[in-house]
Amino acid sequence: MIIDKGLVEVNLEVKDKYEAIEWLANLAGVENRLSDRSVFCQKVREREEQVSTDMGFGIAIPHGKTDAVKDPFVAVAKLRDPIIWNEETGSKIDLIFMLGSPATSEDNVHLVIMSELARRLMDDEFLKEIRTAERPETILKYFDNLVSVPY
Repeated sequence: MIIDKGLVEVNLEVKDKYEAIEWLANLAGVENRLSDRSVFCQKVREREEQVSTDMGFGIAIPHGKTDAVKDPFVAVAKLRDPIIWNEETGSKIDLIFMLGSPATSEDNVHLVIMSELARRLMDDEFLKEIRTAERPETILKYFDNLVSVPY
């Protein structure tokens, strides 16, 4: 499965995007999705420094493609308080969907996941339900089809 209960954090308290990336990478590590958490975090930070993954509408989709990822995953965080994600614009976010995929993924699974996620994030009702969720299980039910993305 691309996402499971252990990859969802509700009411996360972090001070900045780097702390959020570390927190979500820790979840992925505990769920045995990473062989090297620090390598994955570095890859995500490098990507973030190239171009912000702030998508607007209070959403960020940081991602990393590296051999440190054992199995593709999506880690989700609903923040207790919004944080600045894009320092240039001052844009704040309250939802994070972090993607990890192996560097050797021949089928570009990260693009398939990102495409499906982007489609869902265009749905105002979907976003409302995620933002009002109080438990990881509530968020998970909105990702039923995403967990079946082949990898």
